Amino acid sequence: MIKKLLHQAGQSSSAIIRQAAAPGKAAGWRRLGLGVAAAVVLAQVVAVAFHQGALHRERALLGSIDQTLAAHGTTLNNIRRESQLHIDALSSQLARLQSRIARLDALGGTLVDIAQLKDGKEFDFGSEPGLGGDAAASPGPGLTATNLGASLDGLHNQIEDRTLWLSILEDVIQHRRLVGEAYPSGWPVRSGWVSSYYGMRRDPFHGRPAFHQGIDFAASKGTEIRSAAAGMVEFAGSKDGYGLMVQIRHGSGYQTRYGHASKLLVKSGQMVKRGDVVAHVGSTGRSTAPHLHFEVLKNGKAANPLKFLSARR
Repeated sequence: MIKKLLHQAGQSSSAIIRQAAAPGKAAGWRRLGLGVAAAVVLAQVVAVAFHQGALHRERALLGSIDQTLAAHGTTLNNIRRESQLHIDALSSQLARLQSRIARLDALGGTLVDIAQLKDGKEFDFGSEPGLGGDAAASPGPGLTATNLGASLDGLHNQIEDRTLWLSILEDVIQHRRLVGEAYPSGWPVRSGWVSSYYGMRRDPFHGRPAFHQGIDFAASKGTEIRSAAAGMVEFAGSKDGYGLMVQIRHGSGYQTRYGHASKLLVKSGQMVKRGDVVAHVGSTGRSTAPHLHFEVLKNGKAANPLKFLSARR
């Protein structure tokens, strides 16, 4: 449009000059002056129009830049919100992990007490987690997803350590429980009374002093005979003097014998638990009346069964 105006202005100026130069026209120079003035005015109009066009283009460019910046600002705000949500989620997970570690520590401390390892330094369940609770519970401006992730990794490692410790403690307690179960401490009968103790006594058949290697429990025929501890039946059958007898190996060098039974309920090689019924009271073998002859052996040598019987049946 500006080029068109300039072309029209040039044509008008040329026409005015030609008319002014024509002979015989008195007002030629006056018209020339008016034409020049018109041309100048037209040029100024063209210049103003050109300037306004440039301003319009500049405003359009600035508007486009403003829209782009606004779009980028919206995107940045969205990224910031998503990052904050991510940080909040990590902080929540961090708090849950710390709570879990606290519970594991409490459980571990209890198991250490049960296992009687309180003075040992193998299981340090009393130590504080590596990351302070306050900082994790109230994330400040300096807390980022990066250092939160590092803290989470550290807590995961602590949980793995404590899980391993608890597994080892479980094995220790299980071993001690098995050892405890294998230690003769239960009464072999729930009824009856002690008719003969361990040690020297007069033999009931010939009346001469003789050493009695066990304890006799007088009880009715058919009374249940129970294993005094967990173990494996290594003999179940008839044996000279004992009549029908069960012998159980409990580990740690302990064995128990149950003699003069009327009926055997277990077989050699069978595993039994403390309190399992293994036979019934009888009077087989070298016996004067129904009773149970109960022996405890340690590394093959007879021991006083009274030391192994608990206060309650």
